[in-house]
Amino acid sequence: MKKSLFTMLISVVLAFTTSSAAFADTTYTNQDFTAYTGASGDNSPVFASGNGAYIGGIAVHPSSWGSSNWNKPTYRFGAMIVLNNNQRITIPGGYSLNTFIVEDTGDLNNAGKLTYRWIDVYFGKYNSTTHQAAINFGKKKFSYTVIS
Repeated sequence: MKKSLFTMLISVVLAFTTSSAAFADTTYTNQDFTAYTGASGDNSPVFASGNGAYIGGIAVHPSSWGSSNWNKPTYRFGAMIVLNNNQRITIPGGYSLNTFIVEDTGDLNNAGKLTYRWIDVYFGKYNSTTHQAAINFGKKKFSYTVIS
């Protein structure tokens, strides 16, 4: 009985070890980052994932271009993006973040000619402060790691 229980435990551990290897972290360098806010007048913005918008959520390109792919992000919804080299992004409201969650898609046709691994950081509901902060952020380059 003990031997079969031990064998079963080892099998479970190996199964989890093998399956997690399929989701290896990947690092990308020198990628475009921009910022956005909710739409003017929208008091309850929702991300493409279906979750209510929140600080720390981000948008990425769709896996292939076209407006029909708004719900097919380059990285899966829920993937974690961590800025490399302890870099941080300051967001109105006193936030200074280096970790983000993929919740949205944007620039569905790459009209902005942004890098393929582009990240758009949600700066909050629309108001004059968040809107101006997103404009002032502009386009910056960061390196990051995707944790699936």
